[in-house]
Amino acid sequence: MTETEPAVKYYQTHDLIGTVLDYDPKTAKLLVGVRNHLTADDQLELLLPQEDITLDPSQMTDLHGMPIRQAHNSYQIYIPVSKEAPVGAVIRRKIHQDERIGK
Repeated sequence: MTETEPAVKYYQTHDLIGTVLDYDPKTAKLLVGVRNHLTADDQLELLLPQEDITLDPSQMTDLHGMPIRQAHNSYQIYIPVSKEAPVGAVIRRKIHQDERIGK
């Protein structure tokens, strides 16, 4: 929780995970530049102007196509997606309540 004023409280519900660097229509995968640590168990969303798309990080791979279970800042990974996304689109992770405690 972040307090900007004593009467105002802000509860962070999501973390930025990364941004779309490219989309490969042949494989229907996004190339993502990772900005924060993520794991295969995280709940990810791709934010688009008209909708949010749920992504399955358990299917993420490294640049060589090898499956990975986690990625860190500055990694580039591939994640399958159901529709094309523009370069620069944001991917976020839902923060669970127990992760917010102490923030």
